[in-house]
This record gives sequence, C-alpha cells and structure tokens, in this order.
Amino acid sequence: MRGGGKSEPWPTGDLARMIPAASKTCSSVFETRDSVSIRFDGDKATFDNYVAECEKLGYTVDEIKEAKKYEAYNAEGYRIEASLSDFGRHPEINLDLYAPKIKGPLTWPTQGPATLIPDPNKQNGSIEVESSSQFSAYVGEMSADEFSSYIKDCVAAGFDVDYRYTKDNAGYQAKDAQGNKLSLEYQGFNTMYVCVYAAKDSGSDAAANSASTKSETSGESSSTSSSSSSSNGGVSKEVKDALDSYEKFMDGYIDFMQRYNSSNDQVAMAADYAKWMSQYPSVVDKIDKMDQSKMTDADVAYYLEVTGRVSGKLSAAAITL
Repeated sequence: MRGGGKSEPWPTGDLARMIPAASKTCSSVFETRDSVSIRFDGDKATFDNYVAECEKLGYTVDEIKEAKKYEAYNAEGYRIEASLSDFGRHPEINLDLYAPKIKGPLTWPTQGPATLIPDPNKQNGSIEVESSSQFSAYVGEMSADEFSSYIKDCVAAGFDVDYRYTKDNAGYQAKDAQGNKLSLEYQGFNTMYVCVYAAKDSGSDAAANSASTKSETSGESSSTSSSSSSSNGGVSKEVKDALDSYEKFMDGYIDFMQRYNSSNDQVAMAADYAKWMSQYPSVVDKIDKMDQSKMTDADVAYYLEVTGRVSGKLSAAAITL
C-alpha cells in the first residue's frame, strides 16, 4: 500500500493492469486488494484521451460521461471513476478502479440485522460484514427498477423513520421505530449495496463483547484486545475514530457541494468553498496513509465499508472531487 508520495511510478499490480497505463508519473498511488487510486498531472486533453482509451478496453457499461467526470463498468464488473480537477494551477486527473463487488453465491442470513429487512431473493452477491450489530452486503442481479421496488419493501417492513432519498432515488436511508438503521444504494451494474445497523439498546453490543471475551480466552492477548477494541465488533478505536471523522467530513462536504452547485450566488460562498478545498487534502491523506497490513480483519472490513459508503454517497450525489 502506498500513498501521499511525490512522483511515484505508474502501478503494476493486478488491478492496475485492468486499465490503460498513462505515460505519467503519479503524485500519489494508493493500492488495496480491492481498489487502486491514482493521481497524476493532466489537462483536459489528457483526460479526454485517457477516457477514450478506457472505452476501447470496454469500460462502457452504465457509463456516465461528462466534461470532467467519467464513470463506467466493464463486462466483468470492474468499475472505473475518473475526474479532472483543474481549479488550481496544476490540473490533476483523479483515477479510481474498484474490483467487482459480486463475488459468488449469496445466502441471506437467518439471524442478526439482516432479518430486519426483506430477503431480496437474489442468487449472487457478497457479504462484507455479518455480526449481531451490523450487516452489509452487495446484492447482484438487481435492476434499477427492482431496487426501487426493494426500497418500498423495506418501507413496508418499518424503515420509514427519519427517511431520506438521495438523488434520482439511487439511495435510501431510514430508521425503524426501534432505532435500527438502514442504508441502501444502487451502485450500477445491477448491484445494490445494503447496510443495516442494529439499535444500540438491542443487546447487540453485549453479544459483541461476549464474542470478544471468548476470543481472548481462546489465546488472544487480553491486553491488546482491551486497549484497541471496544463494542464496535472488534474494530480498533484509533481506526474507527479516523474513519468516522473522515465520513463526517465527507458528509459535510457533500452537503455543502450540493448547496454550492444549486446556488444562484456561488460568489457569496467562495470563502466556504476555499475552506472545504483546503481541508480536503489533509483529511484524505490521513486515510490514504492507513496501513491495512497492520489492521485486524475487523479494521479492514470497517475501512472498506466506510470508504465504499463514502464513494457511494459521492456517486449518488453526482459530486466529483
């Protein structure tokens, strides 16, 4: 994993080989097992040429193509996101590639938070997190129309408190009367992301602590576990704090940019815009430098969950960084 460096070579890992290699050194490279993020200098002509090369490789499924933004899947489910940031003196191309989310047969759980919502009855998908306090998964073979119907099914199941639809109904967030939280996002490529958090007073925290205690008595170091883990399903406190802070910042950024983009007087918002832009690099750099090789499995799962959720929010709000 790399990130935050200056003048790095173009990556050569398995994911990076799925996209065209630009004749550029990179201002930053950040690689995980499921994604690669690349930043390199480039103007509008460079951006347009790179997009054209991606299209030649088959990245045309569910394509979104704008002057400074490009998103698409290929036939295998790899997703590319590219954007041009040219508000500074040095235009830069931001490139992200994600491995397919659907990884095999999907068996819907019969216990835990997943039982709070309807079984979508789909054959393929991948479960990211399954515990007594949280469930998250990617569900395949779901069209946009089926996604809209599934939202209605979840509303009928009681998730209609403090609800919010995102742009073009590509996402839905709500609670039920007991305080359980639901988030649904349509990812494109006939894929839905679903996440359910059990209410804190549902007893899930106690179950998580019990599981942690059993794990410690099976041979884990109790001193390490007690200092780095809490009732967050085993997620280290420092990792959770960093990711929660990142998501909170990005939620604020998205809210501001939606208001900024729809404003008739953007000049009046220039100072706030500059503040958000100045804070963004340090916030992202902190996340980029998190070393997954030193994380627990729970840490990595939470890292992927939060960064994936933020990416989905940005996509649903049609905001390009």
